[in-house]
Amino acid sequence: MKQSKIIIALILFVSIVGGASAIEFNWQNYADCVKQGDILVNAGIGFGTPVAGDMVIPPIQASVEYVLPIAGFPTSFGGLVGFTTSALDTVYSKYDYTGIAFGGRASWHFDLGIDKLDTYSSLALGYFKYSMKDTPKAGYEDWPKLETDYSQFYYGFNIGARYFFTPVIGASLEIGYSALSYVAAGISLKF
Repeated sequence: MKQSKIIIALILFVSIVGGASAIEFNWQNYADCVKQGDILVNAGIGFGTPVAGDMVIPPIQASVEYVLPIAGFPTSFGGLVGFTTSALDTVYSKYDYTGIAFGGRASWHFDLGIDKLDTYSSLALGYFKYSMKDTPKAGYEDWPKLETDYSQFYYGFNIGARYFFTPVIGASLEIGYSALSYVAAGISLKF
């Protein structure tokens, strides 16, 4: 499992570097659709999650960032939250899982020269909590329940893009891990 995550991360890294080298981009400026002082909001649904069982509520996540350059670099800072549930049905019990995540996030923006497109990479540091509820099936009520809570700090990295259809409303796509999923798509707002 750990080896497959490392291999996926390496493939993602090589793809990003290879793709970035094929495009002339400006890594020291924001795209034309983002400027200092903007507040960027993403809200969306995640795909590909580390939670067990069948998805009941897919990862719902949101992030808010304030655009503030640091030492001349096009950065933004903010926070994120996520929520998901899943269920696993076995012969003996039904297990219900709930995941909640929240944390801080910093993003580095770069300009690909495409009108209305904001591209960025983000680092996230946060805390997530998973809980599991065990509901024994008929005939197994006397078996011990396996209810548990699990929580820990986490870190995540992703690359993303926002395309603004209007000066305020756009669509977003993020690939990587930041709040309970590996891919997230949704709506973006700019204030």
